[in-house]
Amino acid sequence: MAIENIILPIVYSVALLFCIVLNGILIINFQHPDDKNQAFFPKMVVLAGLLLSEGIVLALSLDVANGEGNPVCSSGYNNPSLCGGIDMVLLWETLYVVALFFVVVLIPFTIFYYEADDGEVIVARNSDGAKGDAAAARNNRCLEASKYTTGVVLISGLLFYLCSRYINEVQLPLTTIEIDSSNFQIFLMTGGQLPNGLKKITDEEVSISEKATLQEGAMILKLTPVLFVMAIFSFVGWILFAFFTGIGLASFPIDNVTAYLYRPRHMDAVEFAGAQLSIRERTDDLVDIGEMLRLEREDRRLDQKKRGYFKKRRYNNLDQKTLNRFKQAVYVLEKDVADLKLSHEKYSEYNPLIPFLRLLLGCVTALLSLLWIIQICVYVLFSPPLHPFLNSYLTWFDSWFPLFGVITIMVLALYLLACTVNGNFKLGLRFFWFTIHPMEWNKTYVSSFLFNVMLILLCSIPVVQFCSVAFADYARRSNIQQIFGTQFRYLKYLK
Repeated sequence: MAIENIILPIVYSVALLFCIVLNGILIINFQHPDDKNQAFFPKMVVLAGLLLSEGIVLALSLDVANGEGNPVCSSGYNNPSLCGGIDMVLLWETLYVVALFFVVVLIPFTIFYYEADDGEVIVARNSDGAKGDAAAARNNRCLEASKYTTGVVLISGLLFYLCSRYINEVQLPLTTIEIDSSNFQIFLMTGGQLPNGLKKITDEEVSISEKATLQEGAMILKLTPVLFVMAIFSFVGWILFAFFTGIGLASFPIDNVTAYLYRPRHMDAVEFAGAQLSIRERTDDLVDIGEMLRLEREDRRLDQKKRGYFKKRRYNNLDQKTLNRFKQAVYVLEKDVADLKLSHEKYSEYNPLIPFLRLLLGCVTALLSLLWIIQICVYVLFSPPLHPFLNSYLTWFDSWFPLFGVITIMVLALYLLACTVNGNFKLGLRFFWFTIHPMEWNKTYVSSFLFNVMLILLCSIPVVQFCSVAFADYARRSNIQQIFGTQFRYLKYLK
């Protein structure tokens, strides 16, 4: 155990360092050229938000390794082989409160601050008295962002208050056993020794015990404000998690394999000319469609005064859906143009190893997705489970080197978070009433980063909860299992 206590902090330090480096590389390579060498504050928020979501998921394996949920640990029995000594309840509460602050306050403020940049700062820097004008422009942006963020905080606070007032009730199932013990013999034991005159249980006593009555009821409890915020946060995140993760488990390996199958291939001049003509025709069609949409929107604005509220709302929703369809078509066209350039003009700049690395990644992710699907089918969907599957594998690892089991939990949980992110990108492009925030290489604006980080944070809590359910046997001594498996599970209206 001493070796594990030394290695475990090293593993987590390496994992966090890897996440920091990966997040930095992601921001550098995905950022739009317009955001290069500027928007440093929003980028720091993106970096911190990604690291926070990854830290929440990594905390699950730390909780399992800590084992403070074991009853002997809460009873004051300090055994280093069973009890890690870390207050994981306090850690979970801290992580979730910080995540709530990011989602409700920091990220909305940063989005409003970034979107409020209408060029005032750039104009001020190029004019006389640049420093004073630039400072005034920044102050205006901060004031504008603060006003909108205050509205978001007030609305969120009101919703949390109403939910806390009316649905903050945990109904723990309770079974009461009643039995008449007046005819039972009572034997006193002194010094741990059974009395010599101990008699066998009589038939009368057996018949009395069989007449015991069982009454089903419930124990009513209230969650603390922090735990209730965690529960609401988890409920909202589950709505997104259910859609995103289901799609991501399939699309993540498929995307990597298709990236190899449809990798850029060199085109000769004739093939390139034909493909270029097709692209030009699609571009002309989209330009014509865009002009038609612009004229239609102008006509609708002129007629808005003649319409009622509900009719106006219906036309606005239809207009937004049509506009998002147009944005999606433009997005696909831009991607095809980039692929076409890699097949001819920039073919010499393309790294031929990338498709093979994507194929290898596709095989690994396909295996992980298959393991998750089997675990869901044989353990999560049935009560009682058909087979423990990965729980048995992790328990077997614990019998000779628990560190491998902890690392396996870490990898599977992080992969589930990655599938959630992948599903978010896929689903956001398919739902026409969603604002499209695609993550593209060298084409992603900071606002898209912030939007997706907010969704990732919302989904990180359901990821932890789902893992605690999927590995309930192995994680039975963790604190998060007691929080999600007992208190949140029986929360009124949110079961």
